[in-house]
Amino acid sequence: MPPQNDISETQEVEEEILYLEQEINKNKIMKRRIVLALTFVFATTFIGCSSDDNGTSTASIVGKWRTEKFDYYIDGQFEETDITVEENESCPDNIEFKSNGTYVVLDYDAACTATAEDSGTYDFNGTTVTYGAEGMLDTGTVIQLTATEMIVDFTETSSQGVEFKNVGYFKRMD
Repeated sequence: MPPQNDISETQEVEEEILYLEQEINKNKIMKRRIVLALTFVFATTFIGCSSDDNGTSTASIVGKWRTEKFDYYIDGQFEETDITVEENESCPDNIEFKSNGTYVVLDYDAACTATAEDSGTYDFNGTTVTYGAEGMLDTGTVIQLTATEMIVDFTETSSQGVEFKNVGYFKRMD
């Protein structure tokens, strides 16, 4: 039989692992909300941008975006990549950022029936997007925005000091 001290340390490690798994699951649930919010922030930022001298316009987040994947990190260490798999590729789930500062997340089933999974308003200050849905405010940092791609960093720190970073990769649909 192992000494009592070894059992206590093992229980502490198991409790910490359980806690981290719960935090990862919470982050996965929130990833869509965060990604959508950041996407809306970018839309707001670029709506007011004028065209440049040669007639091409600046990238905008206004429109429909689908999630490609999420990379997850804990305390700076890469944990996993979650590739988005659609129930029906002809009607992928998406986030629509509207020019009026609102967004809606649409979830499609295998029969291509849409359900509004989340909605709210957003604000973008050039690099940070703050969005609200169902009484919650979240913030993300846009790492890259082009006419066809967007990458958003959602980083949070738990009350225990553990840093959770989710990086969402999005493709424009329209």
